[in-house]
Amino acid sequence: MLEIKNITKTPQLIDADKIILGIGVIAILFPFAMVLPSLFYWHSCYDQDLLPSISAYYHTSSRNLFVGMICALGFCFLSYKGYSRFDSNAANIAAVCAIGVAFVPTSIAVGESPCLPVDGSTAREIIHVSFAAILFLTLSVFSIKIFTHREPDSTPISARKLFLYRFYGFTILGALTIIAIHIIFLSKQFPHLKTYKPIFWLETVCLVSFGCSWLLKSELFDRKPI
Repeated sequence: MLEIKNITKTPQLIDADKIILGIGVIAILFPFAMVLPSLFYWHSCYDQDLLPSISAYYHTSSRNLFVGMICALGFCFLSYKGYSRFDSNAANIAAVCAIGVAFVPTSIAVGESPCLPVDGSTAREIIHVSFAAILFLTLSVFSIKIFTHREPDSTPISARKLFLYRFYGFTILGALTIIAIHIIFLSKQFPHLKTYKPIFWLETVCLVSFGCSWLLKSELFDRKPI
């Protein structure tokens, strides 16, 4: 008679390393995945230039991909429990904010982009930006606080990893600070800066830094070949 036995003492559908790896890969690919589909729509005006922000791609042919990837990121966060209640709470906050970013899309103001129709309201934009800001702040906490913490009996974290975790975390904080300065001050004083798409590139820096931090945490590059 066929008998199926568990091969582990604590069977799991998805192990923690795969969740961490998935989060890192999705984060790094996300900004590039938004841009590529629009390049195939040769008769649209946004195939020739970047949009003002990554969130603006919700209003293009990349909408389904935008929502799908962010929701996948959110569900990965929900699955991540970490090593303490603090880790789990941070992951849950990131999950809620990620899903909020997906389902409360950014607004397109008058004159913001010649490629996109005016859509949304100030209230919706405030909610969207709040979700995005809290999400990125939480991601920086993972790199600076959570990934650098170790229990007394656990293996010490190498100095190189500690440096990289903090570097990625403070890079996210730095990019967020510049985005805030640009929105509050620079965009009004120097309107020509929008031609360089600073928010798009700074958001990309945040996502890539966050993704690299999680790939480092996944120990993907530490494993020796069998």
